[in-house]
Amino acid sequence: MAAAAVLRDRPSERAIDAMRELLAPEGAALDLAALRITVACVLSFSTSIASAPQWASLPVAARTLPLGVGWLAPHLPIDPDTVSTARVVFHLACALGAIGLFTRASWMVVTLSAFFLLLVPQLGGAVFHDHHLLWLAVILAASPCGDALSIDAWLARRRGAPRPDRARTHGLAVRLAWIVIGLVFFFPGVHKLAEQGLGWALSDNLRNQMWWKWTQDPSLLPALRIDRHPWALHTLGLLTIAFELSFLPLVLAPRTRAIAVLGACVFHAGTQYFMGIEFSVLWATYPMFVPWQALLDRARRLRGPGPVPIHAARRDQRRSQDPALRVLVATSVPLFVGIVIFGAMGAMQAYPFACYPTFQWAAPDHMPALELVAIDDEGREHTIERASFQEPGPRGWAMSWRLAGVYGRFDAAAFGAWLSDRSREPPLRDALVGARAIRVARVEIDVDPDGARDVVSRRVLTTMERRGEVWDVEE
Repeated sequence: MAAAAVLRDRPSERAIDAMRELLAPEGAALDLAALRITVACVLSFSTSIASAPQWASLPVAARTLPLGVGWLAPHLPIDPDTVSTARVVFHLACALGAIGLFTRASWMVVTLSAFFLLLVPQLGGAVFHDHHLLWLAVILAASPCGDALSIDAWLARRRGAPRPDRARTHGLAVRLAWIVIGLVFFFPGVHKLAEQGLGWALSDNLRNQMWWKWTQDPSLLPALRIDRHPWALHTLGLLTIAFELSFLPLVLAPRTRAIAVLGACVFHAGTQYFMGIEFSVLWATYPMFVPWQALLDRARRLRGPGPVPIHAARRDQRRSQDPALRVLVATSVPLFVGIVIFGAMGAMQAYPFACYPTFQWAAPDHMPALELVAIDDEGREHTIERASFQEPGPRGWAMSWRLAGVYGRFDAAAFGAWLSDRSREPPLRDALVGARAIRVARVEIDVDPDGARDVVSRRVLTTMERRGEVWDVEE
């Protein structure tokens, strides 16, 4: 007995117990249920999933396979009809997962269908970073997230077998979700420092990053021209790096959790105001940080003494959670190995694991753009308006950069497939009336919002000739 007590008091044992309490404390089923409902709602309104059928119509030759799925994507039935059908299945499973009916099976279907649907928009050549929704779905599918606020729990109580209101599995699942968000912030901060050190914040880099965004969408130019105040930009840059690196440890500590979440909200508000980076797909999941059960218990205490209508978890119910805990741990280990490896690599153009945008590179005061020049039968030339071939917003710019070879080498065959498809529809079709050829160039444009936005350099990539409805490389 005494020897056992001594062993338990060893520093290593105490460290293990402290780590267990940090990552897998006994948590409330209500908090995990709130995470379940939140993720189901955010997934249901995902713009990537809504636009998946449109992206599925992209010609196969124009698709770019992200790192991680190059071996799989060619074997998947990616076409508008199949994707639309998968989206119906996804929304049905998401609704069942939200209300907690056949909860575990529903979240397995949500995970598989979300993996497929979130992949499709990535094939356009630029990855849209909503991977965390898939990672959270995996955690929910492996957890007893239907133990509260669910039809499954209600049916269980009617059968006389109430589900536990508190268990380590609940606490671990919620903590894992917090860690997912923490890693989303952490690796971009690491790569900023690794690439430029404090120069990322103390140079003109952040100013130029803003100028890039304002050039992509002139409506983002704010009334508060912070770019004219270097000291404010440098302070903002230092705070950004400090926030990204500290969010994870702060959110895991009870005393600083509210500070971390408040900092994240301020960070999102700032990036949206100054750079148009909304990222609602991330901050909409933040209800997971609210201690719902604790707030409910506090409200009940304020109402006065009386019986609390919560079923206390019996010891045998807690034991019944052990298999669930093992399933959650076994599922989470490979999930987080993938997140950490791709995050450490800084692999932003990857799926289903990726590092979120790092903005680590030193941005110059000019940025790349795609330029198309139409040539008619008499050799006359006119530059096609960018709005004729490029959709507005970050997705449109990302697609143009991929086509221009910004993310890698220029692929003439892929560009020809994209152009042949796009030129069949207005407004590009109308802009190409009478054109026999198109000269394709990658240009660098001045991004100073107070400047003329002139082209500062130009590199011709290829010339495409019209052959019926197909555009091909000029022979």
